[in-house]
Amino acid sequence: CTLRELADLIQDANPVARDGRTRLSFALVYPSREGRFAMREIGSLSGRQGAVDTDGRRTLRSFHFETGDYMDVAIHRTKSVPNTR
Repeated sequence: CTLRELADLIQDANPVARDGRTRLSFALVYPSREGRFAMREIGSLSGRQGAVDTDGRRTLRSFHFETGDYMDVAIHRTKSVPNTR
């Protein structure tokens, strides 16, 4: 699946993620050779459903996602700036 497909599933389950002022950041968490977990950021998408983002087209396979790996997803919400005019 692609990052956009994952984002759409998250937005279906979490109303906060649907807001156009949000960004979803994805990271791959995997066991390192030293026996600890390592984390690598793999993409960031707009919270708007249907938005076209270059990261959104990438598949989990292209990031070498394997069984036993984890996905870390952060929902960043930007604060709206009050209109001073």
